[in-house]
Amino acid sequence: MDRDDEEDGETEEREEKNSEEGMSGGSGKGKEGSAKGSRKAPPPTLEEAAEALEVYKGHLNQMASQAEILQNSLKEIDKALSTLTGLRENKEEAEILVPVGAGCFIYAKVIDVNTALIPIGRDIAARLPLEKGIAKLEERKKEVSELLDKTTKEVARLNKEVGQLQQYVEVLYRQQMSKDSHGDGGCSGCSSCSSNHIQRTDDE
Repeated sequence: MDRDDEEDGETEEREEKNSEEGMSGGSGKGKEGSAKGSRKAPPPTLEEAAEALEVYKGHLNQMASQAEILQNSLKEIDKALSTLTGLRENKEEAEILVPVGAGCFIYAKVIDVNTALIPIGRDIAARLPLEKGIAKLEERKKEVSELLDKTTKEVARLNKEVGQLQQYVEVLYRQQMSKDSHGDGGCSGCSSCSSNHIQRTDDE
């Protein structure tokens, strides 16, 4: 075998060795990464849990305010539907009470009982036939009712989670207070420590 053949053989051996080492190292890293990925995250500290509780409370207040707005909107829609339906059924006696402020009303007669100005968008109203206006309000009422139902369920869910998180924070707080009272400064004289002290004295 000449010198070139020997060098080729040595090169092939080194490449195979490097390939085996690379596979072994990669496998080890893969196992290590898998082990790291399977580790569970540590439980939240008292500060983290208290901060999360404040975030949940803020979201709960926001959703509760939204639910209140939707309830008021639903009442306004019902009021408008009642008025328009009354006009449709009593066209010959189209006399209504118009609020003028401070709880005062005046009697007024409706000149056109066949049309009404109906909101169709943000700050936009259109003059529609009475029947079409009523139908439009019915659709709006359905949309608001569905949204109110979803919002109410979300409020209930958040309220439950806030209650659970509040209990968790209280547990962590009691544990922290207990740890502080049993720290390097000694105990404040709780019954469990007194019992342990008496037991150690008897053993001595």
